[in-house]
Amino acid sequence: IICLSIYNSFTITAVIAFDPATLRIWYFMALDALIDLIFLFDIILSFRTTYLDPKTGTEVSDQHAIAKKYLAEGRFFIDFASSVPFEAIFTTINPQYLQVFGLLKLARVRRIGIVIRNLNIRVDIKVFFKVLQLLFYLVLYIHVFACLWYWFVRTNQSWVLNMDFIWVGTQPTYEVYFQTDPLKQYLLNY
Repeated sequence: IICLSIYNSFTITAVIAFDPATLRIWYFMALDALIDLIFLFDIILSFRTTYLDPKTGTEVSDQHAIAKKYLAEGRFFIDFASSVPFEAIFTTINPQYLQVFGLLKLARVRRIGIVIRNLNIRVDIKVFFKVLQLLFYLVLYIHVFACLWYWFVRTNQSWVLNMDFIWVGTQPTYEVYFQTDPLKQYLLNY
């Protein structure tokens, strides 16, 4: 589940910002649909997964208490909203606006911390995993903001030229934003 959420966290933002043709091929679309189906199945499992009561330390296996805790934490609503394929259901609405709901899938990555916290390993190894988690969040943060930066420039179709004397008489700086190669666009914004 965590590997799938990491894959989603990078591809969703890239699709929203760059809309690359390579990610609109049938097998990528089938992979995304399969991932959404797996996360819907994970929602069902979350209603059946026991947890430890923090006050008593006992395992709670009552289905009503498990469902109440899952709903009360708010995880259900985020998990459900991020798993529903709104683009397939609401075909009359502009899909560009529906893609924004895909950003809810970024919230799935928070499970990394839960998994690390619940690992039954030595403390120094847990700290190492926490540092790796922090580095991953940093890379994800940079990736998301690079994609958002490009999306803003692409939707506004305007850019303020650098008025520095170095750029006078050269190719305008903003022309590189409107190239067709998604990799060049991404690296420029990164």
